[in-house]
Amino acid sequence: MKLPRTVTVFHLPESSVMEEPIVHVVIPEYGPDTETWMTPIMRFLRDGTLPDERNASLRLDIPTMRVSYYNPGDNDEELRGFLEEIDERRDQARIRTAYHQTRIARYYNTKVRSRSFLPGDLIFKKVIPAPGYHRLAVWETAGKALI
Repeated sequence: MKLPRTVTVFHLPESSVMEEPIVHVVIPEYGPDTETWMTPIMRFLRDGTLPDERNASLRLDIPTMRVSYYNPGDNDEELRGFLEEIDERRDQARIRTAYHQTRIARYYNTKVRSRSFLPGDLIFKKVIPAPGYHRLAVWETAGKALI
């Protein structure tokens, strides 16, 4: 099915949604003459006027949840609680580190063949010649362990 390329446009003489203007906004905590951070916003919604100054909207001091619910007494209690937990957290970190190191050591030791030598055992020393020189020195042969 092909869609038509023409679009029908209707011009409405009035708005399709009837809007009632905001007459009065009341904040229960404050009186009607109290200036708050919402006053410029309410003035704009009620009267449709913007602040006179250009940067007045940038100076709006809107408190955040973190600032409005800050209580110094609760903060001190939480800091004391963190200080009490710090030793436990250090111990847990040491335990995790020791566990991690044992796992790494176990992985490393599976790849390494252990060899033990006693004094007087004959050992073979592998010597790689220097590049470009194809002879070994006379003294680089099998030797004895001097442990």
